[in-house]
Amino acid sequence: MATFEFILILVVAILVSAIIGQFTHRVSLPLIQIGTGLACAMLYLSPIDPTLDPDFFLLLFIAPLLFHDAKRADKTALWSNRYIILSLAVGLVIAITLGVGLFISWLIPAVPFAVALALGATLGPTDAVAVASMSESAELDRDDNALLQGEALLNDASGVVAFQFAVVYATTGGFSAGEAITSFSTLFVGGIAVGAVMALVLHAVETRIRNSGMESTTFYILYDILCPFAIYLAAEEVFGFSGVLAVVTAGIILGSYRDQRIGPSISQLNIKSQSVWDLLSYLINGIVFVMLGFQLPRAMQVVWGNLEVSHLQLIGWVLGITAIIVLVRFLWLLATNYRAGRGANRTKVKWKQRVLSALITTCGGPKGAVTLAIVFSLPYVVADGSAFPQRDLIIFLASGVIVCTLVLANIALPLLAPATEETNERAEMQFAQRRIAVLQKVIARLNAQIEDDNAAAIQSVVVSYLNRISRIRTQNDIADPRLRDEGTNARLWVLQFQSDYVNTLMDEDKVDLVLGYEFLKKLDRMENVARHSHGSFRRAIARIAKRGLRSVHMAIGVIRKSVKPAGLEDKIAMTNLQIEVEEATIKQLEGMLDGKLFSSTTVASVLAAHHGTLARLRQGIPSITQQIASYNEDFNDMQTVGLKLELETIQQEYEKGRLTRQQAQSMREDVYLMQMDLEGFIA
Repeated sequence: MATFEFILILVVAILVSAIIGQFTHRVSLPLIQIGTGLACAMLYLSPIDPTLDPDFFLLLFIAPLLFHDAKRADKTALWSNRYIILSLAVGLVIAITLGVGLFISWLIPAVPFAVALALGATLGPTDAVAVASMSESAELDRDDNALLQGEALLNDASGVVAFQFAVVYATTGGFSAGEAITSFSTLFVGGIAVGAVMALVLHAVETRIRNSGMESTTFYILYDILCPFAIYLAAEEVFGFSGVLAVVTAGIILGSYRDQRIGPSISQLNIKSQSVWDLLSYLINGIVFVMLGFQLPRAMQVVWGNLEVSHLQLIGWVLGITAIIVLVRFLWLLATNYRAGRGANRTKVKWKQRVLSALITTCGGPKGAVTLAIVFSLPYVVADGSAFPQRDLIIFLASGVIVCTLVLANIALPLLAPATEETNERAEMQFAQRRIAVLQKVIARLNAQIEDDNAAAIQSVVVSYLNRISRIRTQNDIADPRLRDEGTNARLWVLQFQSDYVNTLMDEDKVDLVLGYEFLKKLDRMENVARHSHGSFRRAIARIAKRGLRSVHMAIGVIRKSVKPAGLEDKIAMTNLQIEVEEATIKQLEGMLDGKLFSSTTVASVLAAHHGTLARLRQGIPSITQQIASYNEDFNDMQTVGLKLELETIQQEYEKGRLTRQQAQSMREDVYLMQMDLEGFIA
């Protein structure tokens, strides 16, 4: 019952912290969750000891978090920054471990060097989730984001392995540098190898199951959730390698496989799976930080009540350790930035920019869930059965450093890389314009596929894309002066072109004068509707009068037609003339898609309408039932084609660097939803 109450309190604390976070945007969510956990611990009457079995804690919390982050990682950015990331993930962790170990041994003689190294190892890993929660108040460029993300994925393994060696050294008293390096390399390389093999096996099993006809979304989501636990246990328990690195490696590989799959059922699985993982990730991170808040009173009660050490001295130790970590991290990043120079542009990067980038990345690496999980795994006893030396003090110091680095990131990042409202609005505006550009290219590709039998359906699909463009413009307040009355002007231009074309045919005796006169009357009526005016028929009479003797023949023809109604031959002749005029109009409009006279969006809309008119003229007039059935089928088919073209266009824009990975993913998810809706997956 007590365990259930504790879990219930954790969940309630997470919910409360989420509500508080809505009203305190300047404070990061991890800090709010720590404060909420601290408040719950102070108000809870029974004593709370939120300690878990160390191995179980790493398996339950760290494995799924890293697996999820690895799958979502920007693989391109990680690969382009791989050398710097490896330097941070391995070299910097070792540097912090040694730096903190030496500093604590000098500052606090009561702490053995091996125990000080264990604390240094716990403080090596960073917490990218804490940085992500500050994205509203800080703006990090792609390089800095990639470094922090890649570092957080890999340095967890380095920290855990270094911590394990330090604990063995502290509990047994035996340590060999050569053996440590060999074991570290074996665990590191072995973990990567096991993760890669497990990823290939799990992917093969999933593919085999899918090929057998299994399409249960629930099954694949559960399969995906179980993957990190299976990978971690295989690496740790079966082979004795780093389970953390195995999970990260497998996550990156499996994420790459999933990025390549496209289809309605796959889209449904991806969206639902992402929702489940977002919930689990939020819940796990929340539990860890709330548990840190719960742990603080207990750690403080033991250490704070120690009369041999003053409270001011304890605070000084925490601040001193934090300062050492920040200094080592800053110097390492500054040296790395100078050596790497962000690739080939090293000579172009100014010294101030290098320093600013190092400061941002330094403050953007707070300690968090991984540090807490590792420090919780400290054993209670050593090999001879005695208590682990200074365990409570180590937990207190680690907890204090976590809070300090989170506060530092919360304060410093918005100052070093401010994300102003203007910047956010500009980014949203740019994203909206890129979405519009993608939709316009889809419209152009749809128009290129118009044929007689699909023109009406494509016309309707194009109109739906134009409506989406209009909604995006409205939502983002994007004004385009060229679109103001442009549709009317384009239609008037077309009517003038058609009128001139018919007059040319009449001048060249390629069309009967009476037939041409009737067609001009129709164009005149359409122009009146477009202009919302009357009386323009006089202009048509004036044009006819200029033809001299031909007007007499035309008048005779009109009188004869009034006596004898138009027959089938006259109707066929009029239809043929309309077809010829529409073909000439479409050819003219296709040459205007460059957007020089009218915007490409407007031209595409008018072009689709004339393709539909031409198709109806060529097909005749089928029954209403036939029209509805044929139209619905064609419309659904062309919607499917349009969505596929949209996915292809998004990928092309992403490959050209015009869309970021996050923007492309967001746009793909919108298309996936529309595909599922079209295929009937969404009720």
